[in-house]
Amino acid sequence: MAGVMGHWLFIALCEHYGLGWAKAGLFFLVCLVIPLVFLYGVFSLAYGFFKQDRWIFFAAVLPSLWVVAESLKALLPGLIPWGNIAYAVMPFADFVQISDMTGVYGITWVILWVNSLVFLLIKDLRNTGRAGYRMAGAFFLLCFVFVAIIGYGRFRQSDIRALAEKGEKVDVTLVQGNFSLADRWSGMGFYRRVQTYLSMSRTEEGADAPRIIVWPETTLNASARLDAGFFKSLMQAIGPEALLISGGLKSAAEGGVYNSAYLISGKGRLQRYDKHILLPYAETVPMIDWLGGFYTAPDEFVKGRTPLCFDTFVGKIAASICFETLYPDYIRQSVKRGAEVLVNISNDAWFGASAMPYMHLDAARMRAIENRRYVLRTSNSGISAIIEPNGRPEEQSGLFQQARINGTCRLFSQQTIYAKYGNWVLYAAAAVLLLACLRQIFNRKR
Repeated sequence: MAGVMGHWLFIALCEHYGLGWAKAGLFFLVCLVIPLVFLYGVFSLAYGFFKQDRWIFFAAVLPSLWVVAESLKALLPGLIPWGNIAYAVMPFADFVQISDMTGVYGITWVILWVNSLVFLLIKDLRNTGRAGYRMAGAFFLLCFVFVAIIGYGRFRQSDIRALAEKGEKVDVTLVQGNFSLADRWSGMGFYRRVQTYLSMSRTEEGADAPRIIVWPETTLNASARLDAGFFKSLMQAIGPEALLISGGLKSAAEGGVYNSAYLISGKGRLQRYDKHILLPYAETVPMIDWLGGFYTAPDEFVKGRTPLCFDTFVGKIAASICFETLYPDYIRQSVKRGAEVLVNISNDAWFGASAMPYMHLDAARMRAIENRRYVLRTSNSGISAIIEPNGRPEEQSGLFQQARINGTCRLFSQQTIYAKYGNWVLYAAAAVLLLACLRQIFNRKR
């Protein structure tokens, strides 16, 4: 599984960081494969401990066990919560709408629950002596849940469309520069790249409505040049009715560098979000500095502590940077603090033409559904998209091309069940495992 899903890592290690095949393979083995082998090895042991040929095991314990195992990827050092099987069903738009109640772990739980009961049905069909009430119960329960989930999904999508008509509309421009990694970090051409982004962001003649412009991660990547005069010139260039959100760097007072998102208002206000969740090995060094330097890019970043939500003249906006969108509870916290629009800036050029940019996009789509917010996602090389609160990309770009996306978003203030109560499905799954564990211990003592 790690080899198939993480093959893009070789592209980044060999082509961008210049590591040899041997060192890249060792990094892949030690930092990705072994931790996942350990995680799912523990899952297998737990499966053997809990396993019973009973309805309750397949209908409750097994789905709960998988959900808890998946959640550990967000907690264990060095692991990232990517590859959640819930993202695989994003094409089934009606099905995934329940995540506004359950979050991504609820989708995962239902997928495992359905597969477990289907396995139980097949097993009972092969053993006709066991067929009967259990088969009938499993079949009708599957049908009922499936119909209920699809019905809810269709209702919520139509409901969200109706709400969107009432929300305050804001024009949006996403700019995808598609500069190569070497060009972006060579230390040369900084002002040329900024001018390219400005020309691609230019307002159409006669347009004077409030507008959000989003540039990708680390576009403003020369912190020494980001002085008051530079930001003043940007404010004048974008005009008084625009809010520019751009990735950049910021030197920390205590030393080091922040990976930041600048919120630059044409009305003269400057705000900054510093990335809170740093990418292991690339932005922080847990143990050994495997990767070293990449042109003028920082070897390590400082963890940010800025607010999660910012009050701007176009509304309350929350920014996240790159892999932070894979952490559902983190994004939820910004919505609890009042965010009306979610912005994610990224640079997925490291992944090449692999499946990872699409997986990254699907994660952003899931965050839109969970919180019922528009998500404005811009990546240097793609995929950039305006994502509606039902998870559908209103507009999106392709990979490795310069692109400008024009559209609109709506401001939403209502909070979903998931936004209010968080990962309650995960806590319920943990409680199921605790009860199952106590029952197993009690039975063995008997």
